[in-house]
Amino acid sequence: MFAFNWPWMVLLLPLPLITWTLLPANKNANDDTMPELLFPYTNRLNEAFAGRYVNHPKSKKWFIITLSLLWFFLVLTVMCPIWRHQSLLINSKGYDIMLAVDISLSMNIVDSAEKEKSMTRLDSTKEVVTNFTKQRQGDRLGLILFGEQAYLQVPMTSDTFGLSQMLNNAMPGMAGPSTAIGDAIGIAVRELRNRTDGSKILILLTDGADTSSSIPPIKAAEIAKQYNIRIYTIGIGNQGSASFTDANGKVSTIDTSMDEKLLQDIANITGGQYFVAREDQTLEKIYNKINELEKIDLTTKEYQFTSLYRYPLGVACLLFLMLCLSPLYRRFVYGV
Repeated sequence: MFAFNWPWMVLLLPLPLITWTLLPANKNANDDTMPELLFPYTNRLNEAFAGRYVNHPKSKKWFIITLSLLWFFLVLTVMCPIWRHQSLLINSKGYDIMLAVDISLSMNIVDSAEKEKSMTRLDSTKEVVTNFTKQRQGDRLGLILFGEQAYLQVPMTSDTFGLSQMLNNAMPGMAGPSTAIGDAIGIAVRELRNRTDGSKILILLTDGADTSSSIPPIKAAEIAKQYNIRIYTIGIGNQGSASFTDANGKVSTIDTSMDEKLLQDIANITGGQYFVAREDQTLEKIYNKINELEKIDLTTKEYQFTSLYRYPLGVACLLFLMLCLSPLYRRFVYGV
């Protein structure tokens, strides 16, 4: 089946016509007040250039047609045409795991420089999550990012590499400076509640206390329990207050007191467990806990497709070459 990855790029098609229409006309094109150069020997010029090419309407017509076709095929290229083959249903066994990652402003703090290169809390979290996703081949994973606001960044997918890439693009504070743990849990419940019971898991990583949720975290955890969703919480960073320098060179101090009791209560309510990221073998403990659960049958639909963009791009390149060679053609045929 023929389709386009970016069909909305067809809106670029009338752009040259719109630009030509909106551009101001040349006010001096037919202005009789323009200065003129009087040459007394114009008859000699006429004799010297008699029979030479002056104006060929057909040449101008073909130039416009070629330029229009060039633009058409360029737009067709950026629409990314594909030929979609028959879809495949892949059956496997695994878990439905949602990851909720704190990207509040405090995640920009560097707690220590134990490694060769100092890392912020978010950088450490990205490393933890990337290592985790590498071990979850066959599972379906999703990603929630939260700060002052919480939002679904990646719906449930088997593309663990793509999920890691989306997390790596996240920056501290891009969802607001404070922390909405309860809202993150609420979004996870919405995404997981209709999944098969027995393997619905939320892994929540945060470095602070809940400060901006519209739904209390304990209430959200109780709702998660009703839908048989287990929550494993991971505390990031050290306790107390810390300072960091933002992009403008301003030094800020943030209270980083983590509400460990809250994280423990959330985990206990849902039958999960609380971990501290600075503990050794934290990931291994989580792997073991998840693997104790019963796997469910997962059905994933995958499409095989062939990208066709190279064909309109090739035509566009040929048309562009024709435009570049047209002056040589006119010089050869008409002698100018």
